[in-house]
Amino acid sequence: MTYYIKGGSRFNAANPKAWMALFLGGFNESLYTTTWENLNDKGVETNKDPYWRLGSSSGGAQTAEFGLYNDFRIEIDQSTGIRGWNGSAWIDLLAGGGAGVSDVPYDESWDGDSDAATKNVLYDVIEELLNSSLGLTLFLHQDASGDVAGYRLLTTTFTDDAKTEVFNVTVTTDDQEIEQWVTPAGVPNLLFLLHGIYQLHLHAYRFSGTKNVRLYFKVYKRASGGTETLLGTSHATTILSGAEEQLDLHAEIHEQSILATDRIVLKIFANLEGAGNNPVVYFYVEGDTLVRFLVPVSIGIVGDLNDIGDVTITTPADNEVLAYDNATSTWINQT
Repeated sequence: MTYYIKGGSRFNAANPKAWMALFLGGFNESLYTTTWENLNDKGVETNKDPYWRLGSSSGGAQTAEFGLYNDFRIEIDQSTGIRGWNGSAWIDLLAGGGAGVSDVPYDESWDGDSDAATKNVLYDVIEELLNSSLGLTLFLHQDASGDVAGYRLLTTTFTDDAKTEVFNVTVTTDDQEIEQWVTPAGVPNLLFLLHGIYQLHLHAYRFSGTKNVRLYFKVYKRASGGTETLLGTSHATTILSGAEEQLDLHAEIHEQSILATDRIVLKIFANLEGAGNNPVVYFYVEGDTLVRFLVPVSIGIVGDLNDIGDVTITTPADNEVLAYDNATSTWINQT
């Protein structure tokens, strides 16, 4: 049997409606030869053909309804949620207005903040997946590196120290480096870095000044001799506001071979925009800020990769086991 779809719309200010009717070919076809202006609601309902209804019988709620009029129907309503008609009564499928019908058409501008098809919602989903996925988490510390002068520590250990203003710096030029972190020796102890999205979560704000300022990061691998090789550069933040805010930056880095002795270096830079006084930027770490750098790793090496640097092996022998030595905070094979 052939199925047909006919559609049209009509409008008046007191009772706006849009109608689409789906009917079986060969049944009461003459009803549908009239113009849509003359096709009344009763005609569709009386003949009990399959139909879709978009709009409202009262002009108040926004409703989408489809199904067989005298049999099972599903209605999506802005105020009542999703309901099903069992032939005699409406049954709540999703109550409480959990679903609605937008009266603003999607314009493909990709700029909306609430349209599920826009980049903003997609970015939120991507960020949630990144934050919950497998990876190596490196926390930014206020403490200085013990063996690399001018750098702060970037470690797998989250401290319970209070929130700290790690720097406040006056930005005077574009691409100004304002702080740098390095992992300890033996971290991350990998032979390659995976291709993926590397993410930095940070807390910062513009304390003073009138020029606009944005932050971004660069990530490097550092050889044992001190040579640093740039691996990737992130996008820039939005313009920093005058109050502390949480920001997330991302950089795509392609697979990189590294040595087990290589370290990871993270550097933060600032860009200036506009005219006026140079801004002073405040940046926080530790405490409840959870300022951290996320490195994608495979499931086989997820964990505290710093542990290998806390193991001391002396004249190993068969069947020896490791024991923890609290005095030196290391695992050793002989006591």
